Amino acid sequence: MKAGIIVWLGILTLWVGFMSYCLFPLYLMYRMVMEAPPPAFVPFP
Repeated sequence: MKAGIIVWLGILTLWVGFMSYCLFPLYLMYRMVMEAPPPAFVPFP
């Protein structure tokens, strides 16, 4: 029983690390876009 909990914790840790590794660049891009000055043109009416 305890071994199953350890395996589950390991999988959960790997999944959280993988998700943060994938989402962190997206978050940085979002921050850069939101903090940038508004563009001179609007691509959508």
